[in-house]
Amino acid sequence: MERKKRNKFSAVAVVLVLAMVAASLMACGKTNTPTGDNSTTAAPAAAAASTTVDPLANYHAANVPKQDYGGVTINFLVSTISGPDWTQWVERDLTAENETGDTINDAVYKRNSIISTDYNVQFAEKDDTNYTSTLQKMVKSGAQDYDIAFTYVIGGNTDAQKGLYENLYNVPDINLTQPWYNQNSIAGLSMAHYLPFVQSDLLVKPNDAVTAMIFNKAVVQEYNMGDMYQLVSSGQWTLDKLTELASQVHVDLNGDGQMYIKDDKFGLITQADSLTSFMHGSDCAIAKNDPTTNLPVPSFDNQKTYDVLNKAWNLMLNGQWSVSLHLYENKFPIYDWQVTMFEAGNACFSWIRMIIVEQLRGMDADFGILPIPKYDTNQADYYCEMNPHTSNAMGIPMSNQNMARTGTIIEAMTSLSRDILQPAYYDINLNGKVVRDSQSSAMLDVIFAHEYYDPGQIYDFGGLYDSLIQVGRNKASDFASMYAKASTKMQTSIDKVVNIFTNLANQ
Repeated sequence: MERKKRNKFSAVAVVLVLAMVAASLMACGKTNTPTGDNSTTAAPAAAAASTTVDPLANYHAANVPKQDYGGVTINFLVSTISGPDWTQWVERDLTAENETGDTINDAVYKRNSIISTDYNVQFAEKDDTNYTSTLQKMVKSGAQDYDIAFTYVIGGNTDAQKGLYENLYNVPDINLTQPWYNQNSIAGLSMAHYLPFVQSDLLVKPNDAVTAMIFNKAVVQEYNMGDMYQLVSSGQWTLDKLTELASQVHVDLNGDGQMYIKDDKFGLITQADSLTSFMHGSDCAIAKNDPTTNLPVPSFDNQKTYDVLNKAWNLMLNGQWSVSLHLYENKFPIYDWQVTMFEAGNACFSWIRMIIVEQLRGMDADFGILPIPKYDTNQADYYCEMNPHTSNAMGIPMSNQNMARTGTIIEAMTSLSRDILQPAYYDINLNGKVVRDSQSSAMLDVIFAHEYYDPGQIYDFGGLYDSLIQVGRNKASDFASMYAKASTKMQTSIDKVVNIFTNLANQ
């Protein structure tokens, strides 16, 4: 499918996309634009087909003067997590030694080759399981072993509070207002006008980390559930509807009288992370950034949030027709089994991060992709969480002594990635190789329309987010009581981070 150019995308445009799903079930593209809340507008605006599209339009629009940096190597420091559950989260968007025929690899190779020629630089990457220690030692010594750092968001929050990152608002040649920077990642990751790291078109891992739902078409047809895409386009895809449909599927295949993940058939597969994903899908958050002050405000303590969490918990952990992968953690590779189970037709629905879609490329049975369900039919938009555990972001170490050069290279690489890497990810890799139908392609537009950022989750104010994750591991709790215990620590935690970031912003 042709990729539409990513432009501003308003609430009206979201409605138009949904209308397109209902009418023609056809759409393509992805965009980023601020919305004034914690969501990231990242969906396509319709654009007329053109035979004279400049394939490097955004790179040229960046207007960063080409310079000869004398063959210097730009070194990337990359946070890496070892372990069997993290093998799928390897870095694939920064360097490539040669063309291999892999869509993403070849796009990275092409992008880097252009930058290498235009600026006479080379690129090197170090994947480091001791990332924080390496970064801290480098900043403390004032060395510039690495020019640019790439951190997992959930780990980078503590590094930022240690003052290890330059304020990206102050870096020459980085124009954060440009569309190749994810505008609401800026709104969600910044605080007190200090931005330690950002998500942008330079990376594909943030795309991989966006949460969504998939469904097995054969199981949906077997149980006469109707048209899933129509539910989305009509605004009927809600937590209650997911519960209604998924609860129909619970088959004790081996007849032992017990429902077990490896032996039986379920309506829904979830994970511990699903709890907050369903919460964010209902536009509820631990905290939201005030767009005027750029300061976080607690937003958890209200009846709607408690209603959502209770619905989500019962949806995830009823013990009959749904199964949570993290109940089996350390017993077998749970993420591999998620794919195995879904491919075998032993699950109707599954909560996912988008990277799972690519792993279903060889699945014989047809499947479809859906956004995270809404709270109710009155909610205007669908929200899909940017999962901070698996999503990375880019920052510049505080010890960087060549800030102007680094800013120039980042701006050039990021604007060029919008023309080369993101089309490769979105159109060729998803629409071209994996997605099975035009309806699912349209669903991608809805999924990326409002990526959700919750600073209360990212910075875990008062430890409330960690408590919610434990609830997602089958530890039932009264959510109001949980908040009451965390609330006294929450404001103290917010004040601490705001004070640190205010000082860093004023340096």
